[in-house]
Amino acid sequence: MGGCIWEWADHSVYHPHGKIKYTYGGDHGEWRHDGCFCVDGLLYPDRRLHTGAKVMRNVYRPLRASYANKTLTLTNTNRFKSSGSLTVVWELVKNGDGLLAADEFKPEIAPEQSADYPLDIKLPRESCDLHLNVYYYDGENEIACEQIAIKEGFRPSFEKAAGSVKLTETDGAFEIAFANGALTFGKASGMLESYQANGRELINQNPAKAKGFLPNIFRALLDNDVWFRDRWIAAGYDDYRCVCKGCGAKATKTKATVTVDYSLKSKKTPLPLGAVTLTYEIAADGAVTVTASFLPGAKKRLAAHLPRFGLTLELPEDCTNVTYYGRGSDENMPDLNAHALLGVYETTVDEMYEPYIRPQDSGNRTDVRTLKVTNDDGDGLLFAFADKPFCFNARPYTQELLHNANHREDLRGEHTVAVEIDGFLRGAGTASCGPDVLEQYDVDGSKGLTFRFTMRPAK
Repeated sequence: MGGCIWEWADHSVYHPHGKIKYTYGGDHGEWRHDGCFCVDGLLYPDRRLHTGAKVMRNVYRPLRASYANKTLTLTNTNRFKSSGSLTVVWELVKNGDGLLAADEFKPEIAPEQSADYPLDIKLPRESCDLHLNVYYYDGENEIACEQIAIKEGFRPSFEKAAGSVKLTETDGAFEIAFANGALTFGKASGMLESYQANGRELINQNPAKAKGFLPNIFRALLDNDVWFRDRWIAAGYDDYRCVCKGCGAKATKTKATVTVDYSLKSKKTPLPLGAVTLTYEIAADGAVTVTASFLPGAKKRLAAHLPRFGLTLELPEDCTNVTYYGRGSDENMPDLNAHALLGVYETTVDEMYEPYIRPQDSGNRTDVRTLKVTNDDGDGLLFAFADKPFCFNARPYTQELLHNANHREDLRGEHTVAVEIDGFLRGAGTASCGPDVLEQYDVDGSKGLTFRFTMRPAK
C-alpha cells in the first residue's frame, strides 16, 4: 500500500456567526497548539476541494498516455482491473484554444498492459504550440486528465504601427509620447507614473502601495516555506525598500529607452539585499519591452533560495477582467501543476482568489504566454513573454496585506488591481512536513537573474 496523503481535510473550529468563520490553533487563548498545522488537508472544512485534491486526482489517474508518430499509447496502471469501463476523449489544440481534431473511444486494456491507438490528425508545419489533451471519463464523470506537448513554438505577434516617439525631460520626469498616448517616468522614484493610451489612464493614480514597476523578491509566506521563512525575514526580505539610485532616458526617432537602477535596502541588513536594473524600450505604437535584472548583494547564500523575482504594478481597480494563455483554470505553481492544462482562460481578479484558511501566496498562474487585464470597456494592458513564459497574479490588494493576514477576514479590497509578473517563482515543495522544493523548482539568484516581457495597451 502506498501513495497515501496526510491529510484528508482541514480541521478547524466553525463559527457560523463569528467575526472569523474558521479558526485554528492559538485563536482561542490556548497556550499549547500547532497553529495552522491543522488546516493542511486536501479539502476545506466545508469539503470543497483544495488545489492539492485536484492535483491528486490527476496524479492518481488509472491510465497514462504517451504520444509518438501520430499514435496515442495508453498504459493501464491498475493491477487487477481492465480499463474497459472508462472512456477516453482526446483533442488536438493549437496555441491554447484552436481545436484541430477530437475524438473519443473506450480502451480495452488489460491490467498493467499498454495499447496503441492511431490518431487521424494532421499536424501544422508552422511554428506554434501544439498540445494533445487527454480526458478520462467514468460514465459522465471526468476522473482525470493530462496534456502532452507535441511541440511548443508559440510566439506572440502583434501589429506594429508606424510612427515616431518624442522624449521630453522636465525637472522631475521623463515623458515619452507615442502615436496615441504617452508614458511618464518619475526621476526620483524610477516608476512608471502614467501610461496613457487613447485618452485613458492605464496605471492606478491612487495606488495602495506604489504604481510600479517595483522589483519583488518576496512572497506572502506559504505553510511550506518553513525551511527559509525565518532566514528570509531576518534578512529583511519582508520589509525592504526599493531605493531608486538612478533613472535615465534616451531616444531615437522610433524608440525610447528608460533605464532605472534600484537598490533593495532593509533596516535589518547593513548592506543592500541586491540591485535591480529595469530597462524599458518604448516603440512608436506604445509597446514596451521590459527587461529586469537582479544581482545579489548581502546574504548571497540566501539569495540562492529566493521566493521569487518579479515586478509589481498597480492598475485601476476596475481592471478586473483577466484573459491569459497559460496553465489553468485553477491556481498552480511550477511544481504543482498536474491539474492545470495549458490553454486560454477567461477569469476575473476575484475568481483568481484561493480562500486558504490561513492566507498565503496563492492564485498564481504559471507558464504564461500572454496576459490581458482590462476593465469592462476593454481598456487595460496586454502582456506577452519575450524569452520564456512568465508567472502572474492579480489581486484586489497588495502582497503586504496578504502577508500580514492571519485569516480570510483580514483581507479587504484596497481599490486597486495589484499585478505581479514573475520571471522566476519558487515552487511550493512539501517542507511543512517533508522535503523542501526540488532543485529545479528553486530560484537561485546567487549569480544573478534576468527576464523580459512586453506590454502594450489592450486596445
